[in-house]
Amino acid sequence: MAKGSKRVAEPVATEALAEIVSRIRRRRAIERADVLLDEVLEAIEGLAGSASPGCADRESPAARGQFRLHVTRPAGDPFPEIDGESSEIRRLKQHMLRVALDADVSVLISGESGTGKERIARAIHRASPRHRSPFVVVNCAGLSATLVEDELFGHVRGAFTGAVDDRAGPFERAAGGSVFLDEVGDLTADLQMKLLRALQQRTVQRLGARHETAFEVRVLAATNVDLARATARGAFREDLYYRLKVYELKAPPLRQRGHSDIERLAAAIVKRLAARRHRPAPMLDADLLDVLCSYGWPGNVRELENTLECAIVGSEGAPILTVEHLPEGFARRAATGSCDSVRGGSDLRALPSAEDVQGALERNAFRCERAAAELGLSRHQLYRLRKRYEVRGARPQ
Repeated sequence: MAKGSKRVAEPVATEALAEIVSRIRRRRAIERADVLLDEVLEAIEGLAGSASPGCADRESPAARGQFRLHVTRPAGDPFPEIDGESSEIRRLKQHMLRVALDADVSVLISGESGTGKERIARAIHRASPRHRSPFVVVNCAGLSATLVEDELFGHVRGAFTGAVDDRAGPFERAAGGSVFLDEVGDLTADLQMKLLRALQQRTVQRLGARHETAFEVRVLAATNVDLARATARGAFREDLYYRLKVYELKAPPLRQRGHSDIERLAAAIVKRLAARRHRPAPMLDADLLDVLCSYGWPGNVRELENTLECAIVGSEGAPILTVEHLPEGFARRAATGSCDSVRGGSDLRALPSAEDVQGALERNAFRCERAAAELGLSRHQLYRLRKRYEVRGARPQ
């Protein structure tokens, strides 16, 4: 479809158009709004071309004159700040696009620590109609017990000792933008109740104020706590949980995202860290990448970034990062821990023996992908074990 807008010169029956749109949705289970709009426009053109003469007498936008449909198509990836091409990340971006286009829906982002929940929230805000307004972060886990209400709702002058000026809370400061409640699962029961009331009424009352102030923002919340379980045991309010979880996104842990994502992330992180130090980005040695892909990453992307920053500091400006530049003992943990996590235990005796590895390779004609699948390992983990056990043998030509 050409960029810009299309004109419909003939009137269109609304009922027929609605039926075609419904049929398109059912048939395609469409995920991308721009693709849907392409098909809708084609359907409109088809209906306009075959409209009956009697239709021209109906009162409609087309009967009163021509109307214009404006279509804005995203150029490339709408979320370039979210690195990765794994199926988990592609699926996450599809859901992110849905909530970005709806500027009002509340979003709960769940996931382990270090999976980039705030980055996801910022990307949604940037791609939404609210992107020209502020994005305000509230770290619920870092709020002190004595100041938490002030941090959430603000105060007026004289509300307490030291309150020498009025201070707006995040819901007022965001003013048409987005408020991001990080680690919302750490809020106390008292604050949960006050937050629920604010979200229901869409108003806040500053400490010391006599009147409430209305706000208009989108709320995004994040947590590394299983709020469904916390709600079941009474640790989190059920009504607040459902108020926050109008639409839930799950940030996948790094260990589930595949080797290609780890390599892409590593390259992007190294480039960013090098730029911060005003030096060229070093290349990543193949053995280094192999070690990174073999590790389980319990700290997820944050741990990967810290590990690579340590490597860059230790490299002292070397043009290539190698295994030797990694933190002490990291390669050894990668060679054992990730294989254990694949097998679901921490007992080293559960690892495949040299005979197991040799046998699997021989049975699969030294095709590493098939042998790794038989052993329940990735190709990178099988490579590490072959290197450790010195299992030799060439794949037939």
